[in-house]
Amino acid sequence: MLTVTSKRIWPFVVGIFLISLSGCQKENGVAPISKVKVGALFPLSGDLGDKGVDSANGVRLAAEEINRAGGIAALNGAKLEIVFADTRGKPGVGARETERLIKEEGVAAIIGTYQSSVTKPASKVAERLETPFIVSISIADIITERGFSYTFRIQPKARFYARDQVQFIKDLEKLANYPVSRVALLHENTDFGASSALAQKSVLRENGLEVVADVAYRAEGDKLFAYHHPGGNTPFSHRFHIPDMA
Repeated sequence: MLTVTSKRIWPFVVGIFLISLSGCQKENGVAPISKVKVGALFPLSGDLGDKGVDSANGVRLAAEEINRAGGIAALNGAKLEIVFADTRGKPGVGARETERLIKEEGVAAIIGTYQSSVTKPASKVAERLETPFIVSISIADIITERGFSYTFRIQPKARFYARDQVQFIKDLEKLANYPVSRVALLHENTDFGASSALAQKSVLRENGLEVVADVAYRAEGDKLFAYHHPGGNTPFSHRFHIPDMA
C-alpha cells in the first residue's frame, strides 16, 4: 500500500506553482511575494464530510509544518495560506467553488477533491483558468488522460490499482493454494466505480481470467444489494451508502 505523507506531497505541490510564481516575479519586477494562497477543495459536509475534514486537516498540518520551517525558501520565506472550500460531494458545487477560489480568492493552485466525479469537472475549470490542480485523491483514469497542462495527480490511478489487485488474485494460488479463474465485479455507478471496473476488466482479461459479471449499483441510500449469478446458488452482497469515495 502506498503511503503518501505531507513531506512527500507538499514539495511537489509547492514546486508546481513555484516555478510560475518566481518566473512572474522576476519578469515583471514586482515586489517579493510574502504569501502564497492555495485552495483546499474537499467535501467538508454531506456523506463524505468526515473524509473531507480529515483531508483538510492534513493540508492544514502540512502548511503549518512548512511555515514553521521558514516558509517557501525559493520565494524568500513566503508563507502558505490555505483557503478551504466545501464541495458538499457534488460535482457542480466543486466546479463553482474552483472558479470562486481562483477568481475571487486568488489562489495560486488547488488541491483536492477526494471524489473522481467532483475532481473531473473541477480540474476542467482550473485548466480553463490556467491554474494548477493537484489531485490528492481521485483515481478515475480520465482525470489525467485529457491532455490537460495544469492537472497533476499524486496517487495511483485506477489502472494501477487494477494491476495490483489482479496480481494479488494470481498470488493466491501460489501463496494459499487458492486458484481463481472467474471473477465477478460489483461497483458503484460513479466515475470512481466505473473507472475501477473498466480497468479491472481490462487487466483481468489480459491475464486470462474470465469476468462472469459486471454489476453497477446506484451509489445512494443505505440498502443491502444482492446479486445471484445464473451459474451458481451463492449471492454476493454489498452494503453501500457513500457516493464516489475516490
